[in-house]
Formats: sequence, structure tokens, C-alpha cells
Amino acid sequence: MATSRLATALTGDAISTNVFMLGFAYQKGLLPVSAQSLLQAMALNGVSVASNQLSFDAGRHAAFDLQSLERLLTPAKPLVFKRPVQLEEWIARHTAYLTDYQNASYADHYVQLIEQVRQVERQTPQAQGVTLVVANSLFKLMAYKDEYEVARLFTCGDFETQIKQQFEGRLKLRFHLAPPVFSKKNRQGLPVKSSYGPWVWHAMKALAKFKWLRGTRIDPFGWTAERQMERQLIKDFVELTLQLTGQARTDEWQQVKDMLSLPQQIRGFGHVKLATVQTYRQQLKQQLDQFCHPSRQAIAA
Repeated sequence: MATSRLATALTGDAISTNVFMLGFAYQKGLLPVSAQSLLQAMALNGVSVASNQLSFDAGRHAAFDLQSLERLLTPAKPLVFKRPVQLEEWIARHTAYLTDYQNASYADHYVQLIEQVRQVERQTPQAQGVTLVVANSLFKLMAYKDEYEVARLFTCGDFETQIKQQFEGRLKLRFHLAPPVFSKKNRQGLPVKSSYGPWVWHAMKALAKFKWLRGTRIDPFGWTAERQMERQLIKDFVELTLQLTGQARTDEWQQVKDMLSLPQQIRGFGHVKLATVQTYRQQLKQQLDQFCHPSRQAIAA
């Protein structure tokens, strides 16, 4: 069976596959004729002579060393070298994303904290790498996926381009969503996704334009517990970053980086995100308890 699949992969058509199997059978001593006679018959037939002779030889080779033939036919995997992304590139990417996410002022809050941490790192050799940690963690917290962001990502053009590349003709989209404001709940009290028609696409286009409401007093989604939690996480992280980077001793910078990297483990939406945030807070508290001593009680408070 493996030989037959190899023959098909090698030759690509039924006739050449038969010639391959003919060579395999000959090499196994199952045919009462010589190889010269078989090759001569192919030449006299005058159809795809060179291809048939190659298939015949390949079949003979497979009979005594199938594995080497398989290795020969297996395409080599190209080696892909990924250049490490430098700090400046991460900051530039994150700043551009946060500008699209909200506005330039929102992105500037991100840049300000990063610059403060960078100044500390420049003055403290032991703090090397802390700026990158903060840059990624703060971005993770600031770019939380709320209703405005989901709408923006669906309607910014990238999603539509992907759909057109994968499908042809007129399409009818249906969206499976669990809006926190009015979605149904299961027996465990968790939101259940419902199916919505194409009208949601147009609603999302309109909603994306109102991202400037995010975090304001008139934000219709801002009163939910999840949105309040996400905004509080940002505030807490900024405060924690300033305290830790301002008070760390020479031998404590690895602990500082470990604690400041914890937000990067937060995942998901709704109840899934709540669970990961709870884990994050528990781990942060444990590490802070180990890190703090009487002179640093303000950090743990």
C-alpha cells in the first residue's frame, strides 16, 4: 500500500504508476523476463519512453531501498530565520495600533510610561529588558477587546479582504455573538452565543465610529463590570510599574520583570477573561508578598 501511494505521488498518473509497480515486481524477482526486454518493449511502444523508463527504475529502487526513495521525494523544509523584533519596533507598532484603537492621546499615555521606564533602565544596568516587558504588558491591557474594538476589527477592511480571498460570488454573512448587554444565559449563568444576520455588519460599521465614547461617562458599555475591571487593570499596572521600577534594588530586577510580565497571560472574553484575571491577581499577590519587606508595604497595599 505504501509503495502504491509512493508510485502515485512520484508518477502522477495511472499508466506510469503501473510501470513503477512493474519495476518493483521485477526487482523482487516476480517476473520471468529480463530488464533489458522490458525496457526494449517500452522503447518499441514509443509512448512516453523516457518517463516510463524513469518510473521503471524508480520502482526497482523502491524494491530494495524504499526509505531512501521516500527521503529523496520528500521536499526539503526551508529554514525560516525570524529576526528578533527590537524594542523600538514594538513601541512603534503598539503606538500605531493604540492610535487606531482610540486616538493619539490614548497612545500618548502608553508612550509616556514606556519612556519613564526606559529612563530607569538606561541608568540601571541590572534593569535591562524591563522596558520591553512593560511595553508588551501595558499594550496587552490597553488594547482590550470591547464592543468598539470588535466592531472596528470586523469593519476596518482586513476581514472583508480575507473573506473575498477565500470565497467567490455573493456571500451572506451570519455572526455568532454573545453581547454582554442582552445575550441569553445558560444554566450556569454564562452568556450563550446567538446567530445574527447581515444587518450586524452595518451595525458594526456604525458602532466603530463611536469608539471615542470608550471610557467616558456616556459610554453605554462602560458601566459593565468587565469594562470597569479592564480600565482598573490599566490604572493598577501603571501604578505598580512606577512603584516597582522606582524602588527595586540591584538584586531584585528579575523579580520585578517577572511581576510586570504577568498581565501577558490574560486571555479571552467574558467569564473566560474573568478567570484569567483572577489567576493574574492571585499570582501577583503571591509574588508581591515574597518581594515586599517592611520598607515596601505601600506596594503590597
